[in-house]
Amino acid sequence: MQKIILLGSICFTLLIADAASATTYYVSVGGSDLDAGTSSQPWRTLARAASAVAPGDTVLVQPGVYDEYVQFTHSGTAESPITVKANGAVTNSGNFAIKASYFTLDGFEHTAQGTYAYYGPIWFYDTGVSNVWIINNKFHDNPPKIGPGAVVDFQSNSGFSN
Repeated sequence: MQKIILLGSICFTLLIADAASATTYYVSVGGSDLDAGTSSQPWRTLARAASAVAPGDTVLVQPGVYDEYVQFTHSGTAESPITVKANGAVTNSGNFAIKASYFTLDGFEHTAQGTYAYYGPIWFYDTGVSNVWIINNKFHDNPPKIGPGAVVDFQSNSGFSN
């Protein structure tokens, strides 16, 4: 009986430790990349958030227009994907280069009309990227060179849904 209780305690401790390791970061047009990325001290850029995320993390992007080139290079895992989520009306007028697996981009509007929109709103260009989900996103007013939507080259187990 003591062995079962001890094993249960160990499993519970590992579960709590894993949950505690996931962090929620915040980005706001009124923030600063020198801040901590918390709800009260958000970062200014998605690029700053992209450089900090680890498996299981969530980035909540506050309303505004973000005109930047962002490379998402940190992958999540099957058990702990990385999520970047619009927390209100968020427009990406730049370019998101997704070079990560187990990654979700949720709820953005993409126009590719900004300074950093040279390749279109979303770009995948590393082989081996998988399990990427682009959900609840809206694409419009993209430059003629890229057509009406995202430039998407999905690898295995990835998806796109509006």
